[in-house]
Amino acid sequence: MDMPSPRGRLGITTDQLRAALDIASDVPCWPRTSQECWNRVERALEALTDALTADDPTALEDALLELELAGPVRVRIELGDEQNGVPEPVRDRAERLRHVLAGELDTEVSAGGPAPDDVE
Repeated sequence: MDMPSPRGRLGITTDQLRAALDIASDVPCWPRTSQECWNRVERALEALTDALTADDPTALEDALLELELAGPVRVRIELGDEQNGVPEPVRDRAERLRHVLAGELDTEVSAGGPAPDDVE
């Protein structure tokens, strides 16, 4: 899978990048749940990656919403008989995405954008 490379963005905002970084960083720490839920998380991470590659802020917001809906609050409600920890492909995808997003934010700060601590 190709990951988007850090570059100047026209559509996706710094706040959106930070939100994506926050959730991508959280995914590996989420509680145990069913494989079906992890499949949903993996699809949402893939959609997030595609949105970053396309520099599509609407698609990024949709992917973030899908991840939020697949997150721990929903996961606890949907627990089935078989619970699994974070599958390795999901953990790997989240980690790669986290590194790309961190690079994107570093690039924006270097280009004169707001530093992470400048957020209200």
